[in-house]
Amino acid sequence: MSERMPIRRALVFLVLVMTLLSGLVTSAFAEGPASPPAPVPVPVVAPEPFLTLGYTPPSTDQDTIFVRGTAPIGKIAAIAANDELVARVIAGPSMAVYKYAVPLRPGANRIVVTLEGTELAVEASVFRTTRTFKDIADHWARRDIEMLATLEVVNGIGDDEFGPELTLTRAQFAKLVVAGLGLAPDAAPALAFGDAAAVPEWARGYVAVAVAHGLIKGFEDGTFRAGDPVTRAQVTVIAARALREKAGGALVGAGGAAAPVKAFADSDRIPGWARADVDFTVQAGLVGDFWGDSFQADGPATRALAAAVIRRLRTSW
Repeated sequence: MSERMPIRRALVFLVLVMTLLSGLVTSAFAEGPASPPAPVPVPVVAPEPFLTLGYTPPSTDQDTIFVRGTAPIGKIAAIAANDELVARVIAGPSMAVYKYAVPLRPGANRIVVTLEGTELAVEASVFRTTRTFKDIADHWARRDIEMLATLEVVNGIGDDEFGPELTLTRAQFAKLVVAGLGLAPDAAPALAFGDAAAVPEWARGYVAVAVAHGLIKGFEDGTFRAGDPVTRAQVTVIAARALREKAGGALVGAGGAAAPVKAFADSDRIPGWARADVDFTVQAGLVGDFWGDSFQADGPATRALAAAVIRRLRTSW
């Protein structure tokens, strides 16, 4: 065996000892375990602003209505009625709800809610009625009649009755449609009908305006027949003319026999001169489900049915 082997083993042992001692010294002077890498910051995305408006009834007899909806917590909802600021309400922490009692004026009211600092806005229309009649409490046309009575478009037949199922004369309907359009009666009417003398004094100014605006044209023999019951076909034709008049003649649907008609059970019995206007008033929403399954073109129109048509005409602009 060589004499150098013990020396070589001693050198290897010495190197191992020095390596171990070096590690212990390094650990003693270290400040602690290595820190984990710094987290990457995550950008915070602000939530999109939102604004909702809860249900508001189309009409009410109350002088105030609660307007409520949702908005971001702590944000301000500005509530205006009829273009006037009513309140600035902070959305509360409970489900981010805002609410406020908004006063209503008689007639139509436009309520607009805006979220301050944004362009978000929501709106609703509420009609406040101030007149009613005891014989329409459970009638299908109650809302229509009360709205027109509030606007002073219709009157009752007594202190507190309307007579919804009574028939309407042509003179009475002429007054109703003219008033429904917001037109004033002619103060000095000159009627050219052959039976002009039979037109009641109270109706002459309204009939003159209806003729001047092309709403009523009379019969082929040159008569007006003021006392005759106005038929359901005549109501739709006059209402169609009134709707075009209100729109400045911009609406289509002129009279004629070619236009399709809503599938009434008796559609085949609607006269040709009324067919296009019947279809037009159905499409425009003036004639609806309240009319019934049968059109009954020659049947007399009731005060309730005429009020329903004119209310839709009045509030369609």
